[in-house]
Formats: sequence, C-alpha cells, structure tokens
Amino acid sequence: MPLLKHSLGWLLLAVLLVSAAAAAEQDGRQLRPLFDEAWEFDLQEDPLFASQAGDHRHDDRLPRVTLADYRRRLEKEREFLERLRQIDRSRLSSQEQTSYDIFARLRQNQIKEYEFQSHLTPITNRSGFHIEFPELPKNSRLNDAKDYENYVSRLRAFEQFVDDHIELMRAGIQAGIVLPAVSLADYQRPLEAQIVDDAEQSLLYEPFRKFPASISSADRQRLQQAGRAAISESVVPGYRKFFDFLRDEYVPHARDQIAAAALPKGREFYRHRVRRFTTLDVTPQAVHETGLAEVARIRKEMQEVIAHTGFEGDFAAFVEFLRSDPQFYVETPEALLRAVSLVLKRMDGSLPKLFGTLPRTPY
Repeated sequence: MPLLKHSLGWLLLAVLLVSAAAAAEQDGRQLRPLFDEAWEFDLQEDPLFASQAGDHRHDDRLPRVTLADYRRRLEKEREFLERLRQIDRSRLSSQEQTSYDIFARLRQNQIKEYEFQSHLTPITNRSGFHIEFPELPKNSRLNDAKDYENYVSRLRAFEQFVDDHIELMRAGIQAGIVLPAVSLADYQRPLEAQIVDDAEQSLLYEPFRKFPASISSADRQRLQQAGRAAISESVVPGYRKFFDFLRDEYVPHARDQIAAAALPKGREFYRHRVRRFTTLDVTPQAVHETGLAEVARIRKEMQEVIAHTGFEGDFAAFVEFLRSDPQFYVETPEALLRAVSLVLKRMDGSLPKLFGTLPRTPY
C-alpha cells in the first residue's frame, strides 16, 4: 500500500504539472489574438499611421477624431485592458510577461490620456494635423493611378478633418482645457502658407507635377484635375476655416499661464505625464531635483576641464572661447565629415561602458 500511495502521489503530481503546463500554454496563446486585434484596431482608427506602417488598405481615408470617436476608442482601450487582465501573467514565459507588461502600460497610458482629456488640445505650437498634413506627399505611396486616387480622397477628406478638430477644441474651450496664449503667438504662419489662390501653389500639389511612367497621359490629366479640385474645394477652405476658428474663438480663450497646474486636474495630469515619459513612479519634484543635481554635476565637471586646460578666465569666457575660436570649426564638408566620424567612433567605444551590452536575441 505505501508503494501504491507513492505511485499515486507521483501520478497526481504529474497530472497537476501537465495541467499547469497546459494552462500556461493556453494563457500564452490568448496573448497573440489580443495583440493582433489591438494592432488591427489601431490601424483602422489611424489610417495615416497604417500607411506609414506599410499597411495600405486604408490609404483613401483620414482618421476621424470627433468626441464620439474618442469615447468609442476609450471603451475599446478599456476592453483590451480588461481582457489582458483575464490572462494569468504568472503562467507566461519571461518574454510573454514582457510583452504583457508593455501592452498593459501602453493601454493604461492611452486610457489616462483620454481621462485627462488631452485630446481636447490636439495641436501645439510646433505640431498638429495642420502642420503635418502638408507632409502627406512624403508619407504616401504614389506608384500607380489607384494610389493617386487614394491621395486625392485624402485631400477631399481634409475639410472634415478640420471640422473634427474644431469640435475637439471647442469642447476644450468649454472645459477650460486650452493651450497657453504664448504658444499661439505665431499661429498664423503655418496656416497662411496653405491658403493659396492657385491650387498648384500648394505643397500638396507636388505629386501631380511628376508621375510614375506607368501612369498614362489621360490618367495624368484626370488626376491633375482631381488634385486641383480637391485642394481648391477642401484643403484651402479647411485651412481658412481653421484659421478663422483660431483667430475668432480659440486664441481669445487661450490661458495666460503655461503651467499644467492651470488646467483642471492639472497637477494630477502633470504627474501622469511624468510617469508616462519616464516610465518611473516618481513625483515631478523628484524629477526637478534630479535635474538640478545633474546640472550641478555637469557644471563641476566643466570647471574641472577648464582648470585642466590651463585656460585663464571665468566660465563665461571659456564658453565664448569654445563658440568663437577657429580651431573648433571646419572649413569644408569633407573636414566636417571626418571630424564627426571620429567623434562617432569614439562614442561607439564608450557607450557600452555607460549602458552595458544587450543580450543577443536569436533569430
């Protein structure tokens, strides 16, 4: 009987191990469909991103960014995160756990961004749809007539794209979530550059000046006409509409302070942004103190360098010396290339000392 009990014990252990392995394998298998579905969702929701990622199924569309669209996306993000939490992380392999954690962090950050309503300020003084859209030719596949038709469709969709952004920013005005006035001081320039009297003056007309050889003469004329019409009837009116909105509605409501604390829940939002961009659960004050300490450390090292060189003069004089002395400048492009190449080679040898080496991943 003792031998039988011992055998039954091992049998039970074996069954438990097999069951645990099967459960772990099942948990691992659940990750891939979730990741694939989330990736597909992102591609469909942002056709511009899809195009840049090499997926050209949606090349004829622009993203929709209405308030309703953001609410719908928020619910989907929450659904993805909840489905992830149903998977037992402890049963996953080390690599799967890393993927799990990255996916969770990305979705949590997106949900927080939505909850803090950062989408109500979709532009800055340096970026935004109105600044990025003229780059569309560089980010579009233009190999055949169908690609050009997709491109024209996106030009046609621009005015709706503007309307969507205006809806967001009007909601931002109502919620007190607006840009600082100082960041809007020169808002006119990028807009005025796109408000042209002649469609062919637009940067967005560039693809119609030179076609691939495979496109026939008849198609070229047809596409040029469609491009001019789309620019005149959608792009230029869209930019003019956005210009008027900023001038008449948005800029007058811009906030005087630049600090995030001036926003509703601004301090909480700032702390969220610190966590998002540092990936660390630290306070803004801790980041500030780290910055001050680093400035002091670097300044001390610079003073040591000045002393080592035997330079006679204070810190400001040494900085001016570095900026103005001819020995620190090159006279030809070739000399610049040699100097930069030497610096890069020195960096190649030194960076592993600072950051260590990454483990090799077998293909």
